[in-house]
Amino acid sequence: MANFNKSNWTRWGESAAANVYAPGAITNVAIAANSSTVYTTTVPFKFKGNAPVEVTLPVTAAALAAGLSLSEANLLAPASGSYAAGNHPRISFKVTNSTIGAQTPPATDVIFWQF
Repeated sequence: MANFNKSNWTRWGESAAANVYAPGAITNVAIAANSSTVYTTTVPFKFKGNAPVEVTLPVTAAALAAGLSLSEANLLAPASGSYAAGNHPRISFKVTNSTIGAQTPPATDVIFWQF
């Protein structure tokens, strides 16, 4: 059994570098069988391109139906223009349907974190 009292153990006591609550980021549009839908949301400037981004549902959100899952959150450059022009970064993420029939997720909020 591992001993986690070692001095070289990395401790995760710090808070997120950036986070945002995105209301209605998942829309209730049907997702075809065995496919994914990519959603994109504009986020604040505090999201930087040097760390991974996580996506999750808030505790109060309706659960996704069985066979639907969140995945692959990616930080993107602004849709047009540049950061210098005041355009904000975006995050894209997937909702994947791994069932044999179309599924419609409820319109749901999501939370993005960057550590």
